[in-house]
Parts: sequence; structure tokens; C-alpha cells
Amino acid sequence: MPLELRSVASPQLLERGCVNAIAFETIKEQAGQRWPRMRDSVISRLEGLLRHALGPTDFFAPLTDAAYIVAMPAADAQEVKIVCLRVAYELHKSLLGRCDLGQVQVSVAKSGGAELLSLNPLPPEEIASLSARAGIREFSGTPYLDGLRSESGTDSAIETSLSYLPVWDTRNEAITTYLCRSRAHRLLEAFAEPVAQQHLDLKDHVEVELEALHAGIAELIRSLKTGQRFLLGIPLSFDMIGTPLGRMELASACRHLLAEHRQYLVFVLTNVPPGVAQTKLADITNALRPFARSVMATVAPGARNYAGYQGIGLQAIGLDLPEGANAVRIEADVARLSIAARTLKVGTFVNGIANPDTLAIARDTNIRWLSGPAILPLAQKPQAMSRFTWDNLTPDVTGVAAA
Repeated sequence: MPLELRSVASPQLLERGCVNAIAFETIKEQAGQRWPRMRDSVISRLEGLLRHALGPTDFFAPLTDAAYIVAMPAADAQEVKIVCLRVAYELHKSLLGRCDLGQVQVSVAKSGGAELLSLNPLPPEEIASLSARAGIREFSGTPYLDGLRSESGTDSAIETSLSYLPVWDTRNEAITTYLCRSRAHRLLEAFAEPVAQQHLDLKDHVEVELEALHAGIAELIRSLKTGQRFLLGIPLSFDMIGTPLGRMELASACRHLLAEHRQYLVFVLTNVPPGVAQTKLADITNALRPFARSVMATVAPGARNYAGYQGIGLQAIGLDLPEGANAVRIEADVARLSIAARTLKVGTFVNGIANPDTLAIARDTNIRWLSGPAILPLAQKPQAMSRFTWDNLTPDVTGVAAA
């Protein structure tokens, strides 16, 4: 074990399986005599992939001439394997133009005694079974994936349907944004059963959000080709995008987007917990910003401390109102949101406005972006930006809002 790794690759981390190695011998072999000239560019590419995939507490360093070690103290053993598998795949695909199952070399590092590392390569069948979670579709046709559903203990799978919520920019008096709203269905033998997002486990939750991301971006690109221009809001939950795997999947989905497409994307970070650390929120925001026009984030209901949102590059902070929320609490939350936003010098949004009273509260506190059934219903397809004023509201809503 190299001296600089001994403090990082501690016996505790090695025992938990939090330390993996990524080798790229195949690239070295194909380079042949050109390897000394190519090595620096290969290393640069690998380190770039690792920096994007890993979090602030993670670590990587060269292990040999053609291998790197990766330590992820906050992750479980399975997640470390998935992240390293995806990085290894991206490295080979970007440099060789393709990546076969046999080219992926990821090993779990264990203690070999006397300051030695024992590297245990992942067998091909495990690589194939993990590839679905790593988002590697090229391996999905391998025989090793047969029966994965039965191994998970269920015969069901998750399917996602998508609709779009019109968002009203009250300052510009226009419907400018359509916010993706996904609905999960568990596919059983004879029918599809709706599943509330809060009842999904993390794996299915990530899958649903990523499917919505891919479908939303595809719809945006189709619309732009026909001349329909709008901003596409993509909700991403804090728990999903806060993981290295989630950030890596986002990068994979958005990496090939042209700048002309990215300028129409708005990421909305949802389910941000109360008292979130500024460093954590800044890390997530910085991971999202290269791929979008702007990033917004929700605040937790009842939150009183907004220090974590200070100076991290957010365009706006806001609330996702739950159905049937207490009116007194809504008024207090929206008032605090408005005051905090002025202090932080960011915009404000409120989603889920279901009645005229809530709309009047948002109006009185000068919330900029509003959405919900009291304004416009969900749409099956996003439409071009269009003018929308208070006069466009239905009479019952207008009467209360103008009171």
C-alpha cells in the first residue's frame, strides 16, 4: 500500500468494503508503445470522471501505473462498486469508443496484512447484475441479468408516467415554465398499481426520477425543433442527487446536451431537509449548475433557518405545498420564505397552490413563480411560453385574489 493511502484506506473502511480499485490495463495494452505518451491524457480523463462522481468526503489516488484506488467513507459497499463500475465504463467508452463486459476491471480492496492491499476483482456476473443500477444498458442483454427480478424478491417493476405543471412567472406575466410531474406505477401480473413517491425505496425512487429526466429532456428537444420554446423544470430530490450514483446518472443524462438545450433547463431541488449544511447544499448545487439555466431549491415546511441557502448560486427558494396543508401554517411559511428571500437576494416560488386563499397569500407576499390547480391544471404536453395575467384566472379565483 502506498504511504499516502495508509491513513485513508483504514482497516475500518477496508472491512466495510468502502475502498475499491479501478484498473485500465486494457487501455494500456491497446496503446502499446504509445502508452507513455497517452498515459497523462488517460489519467486526466479518469480523474475528471472521479471528481464529478465523488463527493467532498471521498478520495482517489494512483495505485499503480494503470490503476487508481477510490475510497468512499460515507457510502455502503454496494454503492462504491456501482460508482466505480460506471466510472470504469465511461473511461473505456470515451477512449476506446466501446466498452465490453470483460474490459471492466473493478476490485474490492481488503487488508492483506502488514500494510498490504488485497484486491478482489468483481466477477463478470456481479458486474452484469450491477450494470442496471449503474445505468449501463450495453450489458443488459447478458445472460447474467436473467432472473435479477426474482433475486430482488419481487415480480414487480416500476413504470413512470409524466405530466407537466404550468408555472406562472407573475413578474413577467407569462407561463414560462413547465414542471415535470412523474407518477410511479408498480407493474404486477395483470395490472399497474399507482405507488406514492414516499412509498418507493431509494433504488426505485432514483429510477423514477431519472426516467422523468430522460423523458422530459426528450420532450424539450422535440418541442424546440418545432419552434415551441419554454423552460423545462426538472425536480430532483435531495436524497437522490445527494448520492454519488445520482450525480453520476445526472451527468450521464445531460453530458451530450447542447448549450442551446441546457439554457431551457431549470433544476428544482426538492425535499431539502431542515437545517441542511451549507457545504452539502452547495456541493449539490454546483453539480447541477453546469447542465442548466438555473437551480432552485425547496425549503422544509416550518423552516426558520435559511443559512444553508446563502450565497451558493440558487436562483430561487420555495415551497412544495402538500395537499390539504393547514392554511395558518401555509401563511406563516410563505411569509418567512418571502422575508428570507429578500435577505438572501434570491427569487421565490410556491408550487401546489390549490385554492384562492393560498393564491391570495402568495400574491400578498410577492411570490414570483406560482403553480397549482388554482392557476392551471396539469398538461399532458408542455406548450410554448404564453402571456398570463391575473385577468386570466377563473372568476372565483380572481375575486378572492383581488380582494
